[in-house]
Amino acid sequence: MQDADKKTRRHSELLAHLHQHHFISLEDISSRFAVTSQTARRDLITLEEAGKVVRRHGGATLAEPPIDPVTYRRRRIEHAAA
Repeated sequence: MQDADKKTRRHSELLAHLHQHHFISLEDISSRFAVTSQTARRDLITLEEAGKVVRRHGGATLAEPPIDPVTYRRRRIEHAAA
């Protein structure tokens, strides 16, 4: 398996883990995927730059989807009217 394929698969599995558990530590990534802590850190940086995760101290969580401006505006109006 080529390095790019392994990386893509690792990223997919990492995101799947986050959907179930909401947090993954660098140590978990290293042991689960048999990679160094530097590789785990690079993976998180790549996923963060893609907007898929937010790096936290010692690990990462899924990135929150952006708030729809229409929804935000509607809630702000409803709140002001209340």
